[in-house]
Amino acid sequence: MDPAALAALMTTDCPCRAQVHAIARAAAQHEHYVDHARVNALRASVDGPALVDVLADVTITRGGLRSASGAVISTVAARAHLRRDFRLVRVHGRWLIDRIEAV
Repeated sequence: MDPAALAALMTTDCPCRAQVHAIARAAAQHEHYVDHARVNALRASVDGPALVDVLADVTITRGGLRSASGAVISTVAARAHLRRDFRLVRVHGRWLIDRIEAV
């Protein structure tokens, strides 16, 4: 994962930026996260001209953190039908993630 590309999708004060920092720390140690997410469904609810809630249903494969040599450092179990609510806000003409919550 590219932490800068992921950060570009979020507002500067989004709590989910913790993941961006974790990815950057791992990359600095020549480690990387591995997993795959498949989007099963997206449902949007427009709450105004600058606010949208998006309910995402995703399936996550077994993943985790690997060292530069490929050794597994930590693992996360696969999860089917993981649901998250993404709040998007319009900032300077772009829709950015402002919050992600478990549902």
